[in-house]
Amino acid sequence: RGGGGGGKGRGEGVPIRIGALKPFKGLTLLKSNEQLYVPETQEQTPLTEDMLWEQQSVLSKLGTSEEAAQVRAKMQSMSLLSDMQAFKAANPGCVLEDFIRWYSPRDWIDSNDDDDDDEKSSDGLEPKENDPKGRLSIRMRQAGNMWVETWDNASPIPAYKQKRLFDDTKEAEKVLHWLSALKPAELVLMVLPCLVHSAVLHLKKELEEMALPSAWGYINDAINITKTIQWISLDSLPIYQECFGLLEKTEHDIATAASLHAKLKQGLDINTDSVKRTAAEDKELMASIQILVEEPELVLQDPVTSVTGLAFQGLLKTQIAFQSLDEVSSSRHSRQHQTKFTGAALPKATAREFILRTVSPQPSLLSSPAPQRMFCFLTKDETRVAGAFTQDVLIV
Repeated sequence: RGGGGGGKGRGEGVPIRIGALKPFKGLTLLKSNEQLYVPETQEQTPLTEDMLWEQQSVLSKLGTSEEAAQVRAKMQSMSLLSDMQAFKAANPGCVLEDFIRWYSPRDWIDSNDDDDDDEKSSDGLEPKENDPKGRLSIRMRQAGNMWVETWDNASPIPAYKQKRLFDDTKEAEKVLHWLSALKPAELVLMVLPCLVHSAVLHLKKELEEMALPSAWGYINDAINITKTIQWISLDSLPIYQECFGLLEKTEHDIATAASLHAKLKQGLDINTDSVKRTAAEDKELMASIQILVEEPELVLQDPVTSVTGLAFQGLLKTQIAFQSLDEVSSSRHSRQHQTKFTGAALPKATAREFILRTVSPQPSLLSSPAPQRMFCFLTKDETRVAGAFTQDVLIV
């Protein structure tokens, strides 16, 4: 079935083994009974997420006709052809059956295995005469099999002489071209997963020191929502918007808890003489903060001597003191204002500002109208002029 492989020795007619990696233990060539060697093959072509999606899209658009199936098979057989060429170079005198035994053992039926006999009637294919070593499966014996055609077209070429399956230079040029033509909206879509991941990690780190079950619930819901996204596209934006809403609620609860903790701690310091507080007092204070974040009100069992009660008392004392200062400052400012401006005009201006705005076509009368702005600042010792001008650079 299209055997052959390798070159010939000078004047000897002996095939040369090229590109062999190591012998495959337990297998010999069916025709020559020589040791079967594993060839050096090319690495599989790496595919990024967008490349895989594009490939699947192309294959799905081919349809289900026989011609489309052949085109699809050829597109997917490049790696198979490369491996067959390398196998022929490493195993001169080999046949397709040798390749199948190494590459796809499930398609090789051992002579002691009779499972294949039950399938021959349904496909209408009669197996070859029983070989003492075995035979190909029915799938490989079907007419027009892609593997048979690929094997017949494969020449004995080692991997290092083959055309590269993955041309890194070409792919790098494609990446650079793609980056140069990337739109800001597409860039935002690409970095959204990284931004969400970073935001979740940052919020979880801040929540480690706070007992806020509601915030942890928001975080877990956001993580579960993002797990449903299979591909970054405009269709996934509503999911991200829902995720951002949950992260916003989490951040709000954290900020509220941090603000309450700072204020209550300040009130407690004002109303108590002890410099150091016990762990039980801190725990009680954090429990009260949790209730204030998640509930509309807090009921104190002992508002006089409890830690939270003392903190609120300190805050009230601070508020009363500030109100007294505001009243004194307000009355003093009112007297100064009446003394200075009663019956007199406004004081002389120390500077003048002029802002000119218009919409006009630039650089020619045929250009599209665009906004123009000029700013001028004048003082006794200084003059500043700044402008912001827009030009229509689109050439039709």
